[in-house]
Formats: sequence, structure tokens, C-alpha cells
Amino acid sequence: MNIKAFVIHVRGNEEREKHITKELKKFNINFEFILDGNIEDLSDEKLTKYFTKSYQLKTAGVSCSLKHILACEQIVKQNLDKAIIFEDDIFLKSNTNAVVDDIIKEIEEEKLSNYIISLENSTHGYVLKKDRIKGKLLYKRELGRCAGAYIADIEFAKTFLKSIEEDKCHCEIDWYHNHLSEQNKISIYWAHPFIATQGSHNGKMKTLLDNRKKAGFVR
Repeated sequence: MNIKAFVIHVRGNEEREKHITKELKKFNINFEFILDGNIEDLSDEKLTKYFTKSYQLKTAGVSCSLKHILACEQIVKQNLDKAIIFEDDIFLKSNTNAVVDDIIKEIEEEKLSNYIISLENSTHGYVLKKDRIKGKLLYKRELGRCAGAYIADIEFAKTFLKSIEEDKCHCEIDWYHNHLSEQNKISIYWAHPFIATQGSHNGKMKTLLDNRKKAGFVR
């Protein structure tokens, strides 16, 4: 898999760090942690720079959104054609490398640009059997499937960051992706088959965004 990954990670959470490091090393994925943007890093200056007044909150949700923004800044800074952004509770399927290689091939064949490609099954969003085309992996959709695992290209990152600069982020980052899609500023695709599942969605890990939600099968 010849693509770099950025991991949205709460600095200091050793359990999540160990999990995602082990998970990504299984697939020889080259990755970098996004460590800035913890709640304690949410200065008034940063909140004003990136967020609307209504979303200038020192919460886990805002911290997560900021880390996604910082990941896109790194895509542009490092001049990466494309990258994967993972949240640190992701579990990957055994066919991850083969599927990502095929996705990249389809991106190049279709000459896609200014996109995010959802790699996960969160929200139970699946490409219906009646919509599937043999040999095709990418299906354009208006809305995403959360933001736990997605491929983003540099054109998306530039569009995204320009929108943040001009209008500021007013909501959680997956909703902001949907907002840009609804404005026809970016394209969203769902990958089939999916390769990733969020541990905070399947009950294997406790979510860091809502203390009321527990881990376990019932989750």
C-alpha cells in the first residue's frame, strides 16, 4: 500500500496509541499521529481561527474536528497527492491492502479529483446489492459515513481548508464534509467493500466523545 496515513489521536491516550499502532503495522502502513489539537490545546486563538462563534467550544468534538483540519494541513504542507485519515479506534479487515490498492487504481483510471472516499461501514451505510457493478469499488454519494477512515486527495484538502478559512467550521467534521458536498464543493464516494470499522461504533472501544456511551456488545 503506497499511501501515507494520518491518525487522529488524543495525545496521552496510551490504550488508543497501542491499538492503532499495532493495527496499522499489521498492514505496513506508513503513518503519522496528529498530536496537536487536544482539548487543552484549544486556545481562544485557535478556536477563532478555525471555528464559528457557535462552535468555539472546548469539547472533545471540537478537538476531533481540529485534528482533522490539521491532518488536511499536513497533506498540503507535505504536498501529498492523497492520504488516508484514520481515527485511532479503527479496526481493519484482512483484505485492507488489496482493496486500497484497487481503490487507488480506480481513482487514477477515473481521474478523480477533489474527493473523499469513505472506507468504513459506520452509520451502517452500505452500497446496496442492486447498485453494485462488477469490478467497481467507488460509488458517489451525497453524504459520508462518519470520518473514521477515508482517503482524501490534495485538491479536497485545499478546498476544505479554503472553506474553513473563509467561513469557519460550524459542526463536527463529518457533518462539515456533508455540508461541502451539499454545496457541490467536493465529491464523496463510498468504497465497496469497506475495510474499516470504528471500535467506538462496534462496541470494542469506549467512545471519547460521549461519556454516557459505554463499550461492549450492547453498545
